Amino acid sequence: MKMVLALEKYTIPPHMLFITPNPKIPWETAKLSVAMAASPWPASARERVRVNSFSISGANAHLIMDSAASFNVGGSTTPRATASCPELLVFFSPSPESLRRTTKNYKMYIDTTHLPYRSFAVIDGTDSMEFPSPTKSGASPLLIWVFTGQGAQWAGTGQELFGNYSSYCDDIRAMDAVLANCPHPPAWNIEGRRIA
Repeated sequence: MKMVLALEKYTIPPHMLFITPNPKIPWETAKLSVAMAASPWPASARERVRVNSFSISGANAHLIMDSAASFNVGGSTTPRATASCPELLVFFSPSPESLRRTTKNYKMYIDTTHLPYRSFAVIDGTDSMEFPSPTKSGASPLLIWVFTGQGAQWAGTGQELFGNYSSYCDDIRAMDAVLANCPHPPAWNIEGRRIA
């Protein structure tokens, strides 16, 4: 969500937890930096972001996302003027004290992690933010699907999906068709491996 907003607002958001640069990284010679404050998206830079996720369970993901505006979808590539209507910012935290610290220290930052204590601010882009007392959210939503990635698969992992969901079957067969049309196609297919 943070990177979607960065693309929509043409703003590079500050890094939330960066304090001490690693001395082994050649920051100056490699022309590397970490955003410590919100800054405008460079006019000469492509509207593209990358998001990495590395979990303790071994599920790794890397997302590359271009702005909708770079495809002439959803608006102009020209940065918008200050919002003329109020916008809702929602903040989450594990305790009231940490929520107060978060809302104090990161007034321009949106933390979208689903934690039990919440607060919010309605802004119009000109006034300072005011936050009500933290409240605890209700029960967590029911988790309906988890794909843990590396290490948790076993023979027959997708059997039930293949047997019960035609869209899953269609996707597997479409991927098999792509593989079969490669210049050097594999001697196997995903559907066959699933059944084996």
